[in-house]
Amino acid sequence: WPLFLVFLTIYLVDFFKAGVKAETIVIELLKFIPAFILLAVGFFLSHDYFMQNLALEFRLGGSLLQLLALISLAYFSIGLPAFAEYDWREKVEELLLMNKSGICLIHKSFTDQINHLNEVLMSGALLSVNILLEELTSAKVTGSSIIKKKGKTVNIFSSTHLTGVLISQEELNTINYYLKEFIQKVEKVYQNVFADWDGDIDVFAPVGTMIDEFFT
Repeated sequence: WPLFLVFLTIYLVDFFKAGVKAETIVIELLKFIPAFILLAVGFFLSHDYFMQNLALEFRLGGSLLQLLALISLAYFSIGLPAFAEYDWREKVEELLLMNKSGICLIHKSFTDQINHLNEVLMSGALLSVNILLEELTSAKVTGSSIIKKKGKTVNIFSSTHLTGVLISQEELNTINYYLKEFIQKVEKVYQNVFADWDGDIDVFAPVGTMIDEFFT
């Protein structure tokens, strides 16, 4: 038990260092409450007092409850997300927002290195992404896809009108989740625009605020 408490303490310290919101920490800790209740009840039932003054079955029941509590604690501990999932914003490098024809509507860089790319390199990058998405967009397929190459992960989510491409350092479930939520929110806000869009990209300028809301 001292070892487990040391582990839990270190985990909580890392939580705070990772900048995890207090609400998230509380939610994660709430998962352990039933196991700790079982542990406390099992401990009291297996105490020497109950064995001396009550039937032996109480101690046996207490031991079984403690065993169940240990299994529950181990299950929830294994199920805790990796710390990288909480630091996912630090892994995001570049965001591309395209329509189903492959036209880039929004481009956002999250690192200084990418901001210094010249227009030729950026055009080549967009062309490469368009080639990768050609089959996806032409077939009107929707859903998530992931492409890994040279230490980078290309997270793709294609919806009815838009395709989002998020380049990151690692493959993380949280990145895919927020990319999907972002694309769906943009489509909801601009659903009337897509009906008769005249090709003016400037109309999507306010999307920058949404990008900051989701990814910064």
